[in-house]
Amino acid sequence: MKTRSKSIFFISLAALVTVFVVLLGSSGRHNSRNKVIAMDAKEKGINISEEIEEILYYATLAPSSHNAQMWKIRIVSPEIIEVLLDSKRTLSEVDPLNREAMISLGAFIENLSQAARIHGLHAEITIVAESSFDERVAHIRLERSGMITSKDAAELRRNLSLRGTSRRGFKNEPLKEEHLSSLLMTVPGKVHYYPLGSPKGQYLLEGLIASNEKQANRDNVQKELSQWIRFSKREAEKTEDGLTPQMMGIKGIAGWFVSHFFNSDTVMKDSFRKQTVTTVRKQVENCSGFIVLTDSGKDAASLIRSGMELERLWLKASQLGLVIHPMSQMIEEYPWKSELVGKLELDTLPQMMLRTGYIDTPFEPVSRRRPVSSIIETDIRTISTMNK
Repeated sequence: MKTRSKSIFFISLAALVTVFVVLLGSSGRHNSRNKVIAMDAKEKGINISEEIEEILYYATLAPSSHNAQMWKIRIVSPEIIEVLLDSKRTLSEVDPLNREAMISLGAFIENLSQAARIHGLHAEITIVAESSFDERVAHIRLERSGMITSKDAAELRRNLSLRGTSRRGFKNEPLKEEHLSSLLMTVPGKVHYYPLGSPKGQYLLEGLIASNEKQANRDNVQKELSQWIRFSKREAEKTEDGLTPQMMGIKGIAGWFVSHFFNSDTVMKDSFRKQTVTTVRKQVENCSGFIVLTDSGKDAASLIRSGMELERLWLKASQLGLVIHPMSQMIEEYPWKSELVGKLELDTLPQMMLRTGYIDTPFEPVSRRRPVSSIIETDIRTISTMNK
């Protein structure tokens, strides 16, 4: 009986952790979102202005699959920044074509553009990536455009800071008409909403459960996931990336147990995979509905543009008090990826799928992020060459 009780306790804790499998999360602990901690470039001897460092800090609050943060930047001059793909942080198993990597970089660029406005700057963005595997993604020139009010700057800082992923159960209530209308107008013609109780909403509910199960049963995907889960506090503080127990709200005794007794091998267990599907089922059954963001192309520029539009939509949702949870497994797995356009009667390609709704208590993101200094490439020879 004692052995059986211990087994039940272990399985219950596994249930809390296995939801980490959901993609494009951004998460961690509250102090990691503190600008004082994250903005350390000048302390590390990197000669950039305080306003540029703050702009880059807010850019890093963009979402990324497994919180891998697959971006880096090159400072070409005080006015020119290049956004680069960090190929060492891409996810070769779950995202072999770098589709979601490009979307994440688009979100990074959008945050950078929005944050530039805080300091009266306009970001002139030129997408230079021709392939989703190109290192050079975008060329950004910052130009003076006039200061915004201190009130608007404070609100923009707040919106950028509060954007995050919530994997909790949402309220089963319809979106308010004014909220839905505002979301649809954020990216006109590209935002499609399917209420949970509608036929298409039920199709998405069932498809998300099945596509998550398919991914959970693939050893290569689970192995890759296990490499990005930071079970121990020490590992999380060392890397400042990945998926942590804290981001799931696993605290107290449960958090201590997970940190000390769970490891990468746990992710490969059948019990972990089965609980993943159970958790996903509870998530999709508890929300207002699903948003599908579309675009006409599959090329790198289209994906980057979709990432920018995704972040714009997400920031608007946060402003309205809506919570978002990216769940795009149906876009990644067959047969759903080949049938979504027809089933949803879309004219263009689905790029992202989002669970959305309301929660009972105010949402506060706690995602970890690497400090600004760690994303800045400091190859002076490269910068000198580019300035010629």
